[in-house]
Amino acid sequence: MAPALITAVALVAGLAHGIWRERDQATLRVFSYPASTSNASPSGPSPVWSRNTTDGLKVILYSDRSYKVLVAGSSWMESSPIALHGGGFWFCDPCIASKGHALDFITFASGSGNHFTLGPFDQVQMQYTIGTTKIPVHFSIIYYKETETFMFQQRFPSGLGQVNTSHWDPASTLKTGNNNHKAFIVATGPKDKFEVNWPHVGQFLSSGEVSVHFPSFRDGKDAQNYMLRHLTWVGRFAVSRSGDGVGGAAGQEGGPIVIYDGNAENALVLSPFDNFKSNILGYDCEAGGSVENKAKICAGTHGHVVSFPPGYSTTTSLSFSKHGPTDAVYKWGKVMQMAHGTKKMQKDPISSKLSYWTDNGAFYSWYKWEDIMKMGSPNEVLIKLSSEFAEKEIPVHYYQ
Repeated sequence: MAPALITAVALVAGLAHGIWRERDQATLRVFSYPASTSNASPSGPSPVWSRNTTDGLKVILYSDRSYKVLVAGSSWMESSPIALHGGGFWFCDPCIASKGHALDFITFASGSGNHFTLGPFDQVQMQYTIGTTKIPVHFSIIYYKETETFMFQQRFPSGLGQVNTSHWDPASTLKTGNNNHKAFIVATGPKDKFEVNWPHVGQFLSSGEVSVHFPSFRDGKDAQNYMLRHLTWVGRFAVSRSGDGVGGAAGQEGGPIVIYDGNAENALVLSPFDNFKSNILGYDCEAGGSVENKAKICAGTHGHVVSFPPGYSTTTSLSFSKHGPTDAVYKWGKVMQMAHGTKKMQKDPISSKLSYWTDNGAFYSWYKWEDIMKMGSPNEVLIKLSSEFAEKEIPVHYYQ
């Protein structure tokens, strides 16, 4: 299974970000719902919108703005509070008073439309305002019928300021002489050493806090019965990581997350869909909720982004297969390629030509030596190697 999964991830690793454009706007019909609060019905919140795939995935939105992801009728993932950081404060729905201010829910709206590559879709939207200035924010669940893919979208028609959840000043952090924070010191002499030290820069890169939590998920009530597990890829070398239950988010250095049952039959793929590297799957998801309903995954914009311009939106995708994790990843990859116009290179020198690499444990990994010049400078060594390979008729086409 692993080789196929890795291949599928590699196929979409070079997504052409600029080709994706907004879907054709749906004509939304505003509607009120009698049980629009959790206490309106003795039996609890009522469903206001749901869609399901032909192979068993279903997403339901309820009157209290909670939502669930069901597989074959069983609850795999349930929502945690919608949370948003704006103007320097946390807002949430539902919200514990000590954790933030309440988001002002206005209404539901629903409609349908058509995207130029993904085809027809149905949409439900939750419309809110923030604070006394009544800044609008919209949260939508969108179902693309032809690809059977769900999207969770955040939209800020008027933009929003002071959304950053922390303060990281790259100019002062990386300034000359501040070596405790620098990623490395440039070696200029034969006795200089590379000081690989990531305590602060690395924490920034892998930070899991996001400024807007939608969607945000925790284990559903049936998760343990299905012995759910997760698989994801983390870091610069996309190292695989797995574990039990809903989870696996790794912040800015993380990738898509596959959540599958104990028999590796049914599988979900949750992934950022646009605004890559700023749109992440976060893991520090305490805002607005209690310990009991704390999210294990919260999708949204990285907490170091300072503001959103008017019209800003970001989207998270959810794909599914009942034929196992590998098929789910291929389905997800196909949708991503369709949406972003990705085309496979016919003659890719990286994968089709012989190359020479000097990192990740290779003999000429200069940073691993105390005296980095003991074998000569990188440019000197690589020139000599190139000449040697030419003499021996070894066709090395590029060096790393």
